Amino acid sequence: MAVSTVLAVAGVAGKMIAGRKAKKAGKRANAAQRALNKLKNKQNKRTFLRNFRQAQAQALVGGVAAGVDVGSSTTQGVLASQGSQARTATAEFAEGERLGDVQSAAINKQASANFAASVFGSVASFAMSAGGGDFLDKLKPGPK
Repeated sequence: MAVSTVLAVAGVAGKMIAGRKAKKAGKRANAAQRALNKLKNKQNKRTFLRNFRQAQAQALVGGVAAGVDVGSSTTQGVLASQGSQARTATAEFAEGERLGDVQSAAINKQASANFAASVFGSVASFAMSAGGGDFLDKLKPGPK
C-alpha cells in the first residue's frame, strides 16, 4: 500500500473520530446551555410570582385603606386583571421552555447532519485523490 494511501485512510479515520468527539462535545454544551436557560427561566418565574403576590397584596391593602370593601368590583377587577396577567406570563414561561427543547433537538440534528456530511466529504475526497483512487481501483469485489 502506498504511503499516500495510508495517510489518506488515516486522515479519513482521524477526521471521523474527531468529528464524533466534536458532536458529543456539542451535545454536552447544548445540554448545559439548556439547563442554564431552565434555571434562569425558573428564577425569572419566581421573581415574577413574588412581584405578582406583592401587587395583589397592595391592591387589597390599598382598597381597604381607601375604605373600599375587598369584595368591591374595583378591587375584584384589579385582582382579576392581575390574575390574567399571571396566567399569561406563566404560559409564556412554559412556551419558552418548550421552544428551548425544540431548539436543542434541532441543534443536535444539525450536528449529526454536519458530521455525516463531513464523513461523506472525506470519503469522496479520498476516492477522488490520486492515491485513493488507485487504491480503490485495485480492490476486488468479494464473491457473490
